[in-house]
Amino acid sequence: AVHRLATALAKLGVEKGTRVAIQMPNMPQSVIAYYATLSLGAVAVPTNPLYTTREIEHQWTDAGCAVAVVADFIYESRIKQVRKLLQVEHYFDSRLSSVPPQPAGTAQAQAKQAAAHGNRGAGTRHPLLSRADR
Repeated sequence: AVHRLATALAKLGVEKGTRVAIQMPNMPQSVIAYYATLSLGAVAVPTNPLYTTREIEHQWTDAGCAVAVVADFIYESRIKQVRKLLQVEHYFDSRLSSVPPQPAGTAQAQAKQAAAHGNRGAGTRHPLLSRADR
């Protein structure tokens, strides 16, 4: 899973020195995102999952984050409405529930495409991470 996410991040231009925000509670996807980021030589910017929208905007702008890996509920409740204010170019969201995943803000067909790529959680049919910015 680390290699798969690292490959996806690299395809988006993440390289040595790129800042990648990671905003999730303690869950396997947090560790995957962290090590995928480090494997590319990029800089992981862990963000407290309890931060408000204002705090997220301040930290990510100050750090110069270009990519963000976030929990789905954080994306929906805090980031979606201020997305245009942030300099982050690409988002990945991570699902906590066992409901079939749908990338945030996308069509049903793209959700099926993300599920077909094989980034699945152990023992589930659901992707661990999916692109939120497609």
